[in-house]
Amino acid sequence: MEVVASEQVWEETDSDELVFDHIRVIVRQGTRYLFARQRDRYAPIDATTLDLEEIPDTFLHAQIPAGWTRAPDPLPANTYIKQPNLLEYGETSNCCTVLLQEAEIYEVLRQHPHPNVARYYGCVVEKGRFRGICLQRYSATLKQHVKRHAKAKDEREPALSETEKRRLVQGSRDGVAHLHRLGLVHNDLNPSNVMVEDDAAIIIDFDSCRRQGEPMGMKGPTPGWGIYTEHANRESDVRNLDQIERYLLG
Repeated sequence: MEVVASEQVWEETDSDELVFDHIRVIVRQGTRYLFARQRDRYAPIDATTLDLEEIPDTFLHAQIPAGWTRAPDPLPANTYIKQPNLLEYGETSNCCTVLLQEAEIYEVLRQHPHPNVARYYGCVVEKGRFRGICLQRYSATLKQHVKRHAKAKDEREPALSETEKRRLVQGSRDGVAHLHRLGLVHNDLNPSNVMVEDDAAIIIDFDSCRRQGEPMGMKGPTPGWGIYTEHANRESDVRNLDQIERYLLG
């Protein structure tokens, strides 16, 4: 047995404090996937000691709608596959649900490409089943890019100039403006969801993206980068863009 994924779950108390609740764990045994909860935050995760529950096939597999784009086979160079999150077991009826929602957004963006929005190649399908979405791979997140240049000590990676920072801010704003023209709201803009490639900002990660006014459900902004709202609103993106500008320019 192999532990393939885990994440800590924190709960909010009546006094608005976050307290640790448990660790969600995914274990693979051959072709089977199993789920467990570990209550001890600090103990090493040992699959042999967990109370394991087999994840049914109905949770693991899905089909894509007719007409959606299928990724090329073989996949293009410098791409990666974003796969369903098995840690959503117990939260949704199918691990593909959130990723299929994201793929639906990418299908719209594929018809309306923009240089500051991530490139999507299509859905990866194996034996008739949805396995993930194929996306362009980029060099670094904005957070990584800023950190790398902040530590620069030689000419190979000099500190970012104000001109470069403003170019990244404007690229982020241009990408989001394109989304808004299409009636979409990103809802989770932060320095980890903006990539940098050839000094250009590229918006990624559309699993929280909704059409203007649509219910947000369980999705929302990264803590510290926005306030949860029940319905998608462009103003959330505008506030986050202002935060990104302050993050870069101070």
